[in-house]
Amino acid sequence: LAGLHWLARLLTSKVPARPQTSFVFPALYRKKPFWLNALAGLPEPEKLLQILTFNPADKGGDVCVTPLVKIQDDYFGLIPSSTLRSNVPRNLLVLIASRFSTAYSGFSLAREDEAIREYRSRHDAALIDTQIKLPKWNGKQLPDIDLLFANPERTHLVIAELKWQLSASSTREVAARNDYLKKGSAQLLAIRDFLAANPEYLKNRGLIDKSTDDLKLSILLLCKGHLGSEMVMTALDILMCDNDTFLGELDKGLDAAIDHAKSFDYLPKEGKDFILRDVKVRFGGHTVAWKAMIPPSTTEDAESDLIEAFYMDGARYAVV
Repeated sequence: LAGLHWLARLLTSKVPARPQTSFVFPALYRKKPFWLNALAGLPEPEKLLQILTFNPADKGGDVCVTPLVKIQDDYFGLIPSSTLRSNVPRNLLVLIASRFSTAYSGFSLAREDEAIREYRSRHDAALIDTQIKLPKWNGKQLPDIDLLFANPERTHLVIAELKWQLSASSTREVAARNDYLKKGSAQLLAIRDFLAANPEYLKNRGLIDKSTDDLKLSILLLCKGHLGSEMVMTALDILMCDNDTFLGELDKGLDAAIDHAKSFDYLPKEGKDFILRDVKVRFGGHTVAWKAMIPPSTTEDAESDLIEAFYMDGARYAVV
């Protein structure tokens, strides 16, 4: 759609080399009643308009998440390229997470529970139990064990913590997602230390037949939606793996799945699965540069250049 919008600008330009002479504007701006009428079928249109309006004082603001920009004299506008090319369902969840944290926390926990139930339905033989409650220890309440796995011989025990998050789309979001995963690493280390001090605990609960001192023990951080960087693995014995990858590899057995998690062979490789391209855009008097990942099999064409030019053409609107 963004490409079609740009094409319409080119085809309707009075001067072909100057798309700004087209009546198809790079920015759509209308008075407040227009936007309220567009939201009329939804509850509390006035409140929705406020929620969807970009706040320039918010350092974490994103016009793809809050696409409407208040200009002046009751006018609101948006840049179609930003809206049409964005992932609307994901951005809606980002908005809910930032503005309504309680609702998002409930949603996130529900998704984690759903992911845990999937292990029960697909790999019940490898799964000993889920969401195992642990006691207080050293004055602190221990976290639950999300997933407890064992191989068929019951010689290898895997304690897993599962974290579900929205995928990150900015450096700020990546850092926040990693911080959340570090909490998962800390939880795993607390469980590891507790079992080292109380090796008979799981046996006394009837979950395993031997002391954990007599078993190979692995601790695993499963990431759904956002796979953390190496900084998330705060101890050498913490393993980290993409949840969907581990779920699929369990078809080959627990030991094979753990070996695959250790290797990180499932990660995409530069030159084979993607190539990096430098992108620079002059926007509102400033130059913004970043790396773009594109499929290696895609034939280079002028589309990316057109999109960049489209952003540049809309730069004046952005600084109104």
